[in-house]
Amino acid sequence: MVLPSFLLAGSAAIMPFEVAEVRPGQRGVCVTEWTAGERWEIPVEVMGVLDNIGPERSAVLVRLDDPRLAESGVPAGMSGSPVYVDGRLLGAVAFGWSFAREPLAGVTPFSAMRRLEVSPPPPPTPPPPSLEQLVALARGQLEPLAVLPTLPRPPGWGAQPVAVGGLPPGGGFAAQVLDRAGLTATPGAGSGAGGGVPGPGEMVAALLVWGDATLAAGGTVTARESDTLYAFGHPLLGLGATALPAARARVLAVQSSFQIPFKLIAVGEQFGALVSDRQSREPVAERQAQAVVAECLAQGRQALVLVPEIGLTPQIRERFVAALRHEPSCPEFNLHLRQLLHVGYKIAAKMGARYLDLVRACEETVTRNVTANLYERHIRPLWIG
Repeated sequence: MVLPSFLLAGSAAIMPFEVAEVRPGQRGVCVTEWTAGERWEIPVEVMGVLDNIGPERSAVLVRLDDPRLAESGVPAGMSGSPVYVDGRLLGAVAFGWSFAREPLAGVTPFSAMRRLEVSPPPPPTPPPPSLEQLVALARGQLEPLAVLPTLPRPPGWGAQPVAVGGLPPGGGFAAQVLDRAGLTATPGAGSGAGGGVPGPGEMVAALLVWGDATLAAGGTVTARESDTLYAFGHPLLGLGATALPAARARVLAVQSSFQIPFKLIAVGEQFGALVSDRQSREPVAERQAQAVVAECLAQGRQALVLVPEIGLTPQIRERFVAALRHEPSCPEFNLHLRQLLHVGYKIAAKMGARYLDLVRACEETVTRNVTANLYERHIRPLWIG
């Protein structure tokens, strides 16, 4: 789920419809923007709860009762559309299925979306291409894809449609770049949607490229609380903490398709930033693990946390990094875990070439973090000011 943040006046508190209250057969409405910027209220029927549809994640299954969706399912761009039951916000339309003949959709509960963590985005990595690489690129000695970073592509995700404007249609370099990130191009207009902050049920765009060319992921705003918008209902690229520009968008037309139906959008003016590109979750397992660890430590015993690769989400990675990075002001910083890391370095150093080879392979990351720790946090404040 992507969370846009911006400055605006406060708004009324939201009373969500909790998953525990969900019963098959309940009726509600889904609000979503259709052509000409008009918001439509689509009747929905609750089919049930999809428990554990992912790690620490559940969704509510609904059927959208609208003849425009009967033959092609839920179009891309509806993600984030708010679903209300008994006048209260249940959540956001998050996913459908390709080649669907029934307009069924999974809804991310809003109570889970509210729990998304927001933290400062990490420094860009890897760094931009060097001068030597740019010269080789200009001389035709280097392929363009060779100087681009490996873009994230979460395993198991289908192609994510994005609106493309200002680039040649069809295949070529642009299609190769999109494919590396698990994205697929749909037509889009790079301007003409106007400005302003969108409200629930209206379109918003996450700008991946802007300027002469436009590359935008379109979605729908779920809710607004104070200076925060909740939108999309699912991650885009799983970047975790980020700072992508957010812009107003409007629907020009809706393309029906058995494979990937989508809203054709125009992108407007920027109004804020997308600060959290994460999967919302129910942290039941995390709370249980914390309780077990706390009990072990209280008894004077030790605890070792093992995280399987399938559970190594961006949120977990960021929390481990925050606990280890020497920033005492950070609430996640853990002095004892950092001291354990120092002991680990001494043990690793005894491995000789195996350890040194890994240091060389990660030289760029090591250099950036050591420079930030020694120079930015110690030398500069003490001696330069």
